[in-house]
Amino acid sequence: MGLDFISAAQIIIPELSRLAVTVCEAGDWETLGEFEKHFCFMPGRQPLYTASGLQELFSKKSSDKIYLSIDALGTHCVFIEVESRWIILGPFAVSAWRDGEARKRLSAAGASTLRTLVRHACISFPFVLLMFLLC
Repeated sequence: MGLDFISAAQIIIPELSRLAVTVCEAGDWETLGEFEKHFCFMPGRQPLYTASGLQELFSKKSSDKIYLSIDALGTHCVFIEVESRWIILGPFAVSAWRDGEARKRLSAAGASTLRTLVRHACISFPFVLLMFLLC
């Protein structure tokens, strides 16, 4: 499997699903920082979208598990370890943007001023039926 699988996943998954694929090794702060820069709007409410939060997850890893994260905004990420490298799928949405629900989530997260920015980002995330992703 190894790097051939990972290389193929980086090409095929985004082409077929629009799903972001990030591949890194534990300790690859540059890649983790880029992930944080692109996807983390509220570090306090999205700890697994931060470089340090991801590093902590990777250090407590179990290679026989698939990890699913759901952040305060309702976006999802999947984390899989393959031969000492981590594949991050997402973030993605499992339901359409609903303005009323989004206002409640943002208010509860203390981020109502970020509504326009978050809306733009979240509606650009691919919509994924979770049961197909994890099958």
